[in-house]
Amino acid sequence: MGLWDQIRDALSTVWADWQTPSEDERTRLINGLIEAYGAEQRVSTQIRQIIPVIPYEQFRRRLDMIARDDEQHATLVQERLRTLGGM
Repeated sequence: MGLWDQIRDALSTVWADWQTPSEDERTRLINGLIEAYGAEQRVSTQIRQIIPVIPYEQFRRRLDMIARDDEQHATLVQERLRTLGGM
């Protein structure tokens, strides 16, 4: 086996390791995504609870947009979690 073959094999191994994280890293990733999902859900819920007491329509509309954005983020995180088998 020549030098270039050894380099190619080493790079292939590194690339494979990088693409498939170890179980410990995967667990940390899933836990982080679960926390992110919960945070997005909590923020969205809190905003939805505040909206009715805001006296100005333009601020209520803006808060509604923010809540929808947070809900979309939560949905994206949830999809990634399902892909990883975390939910």
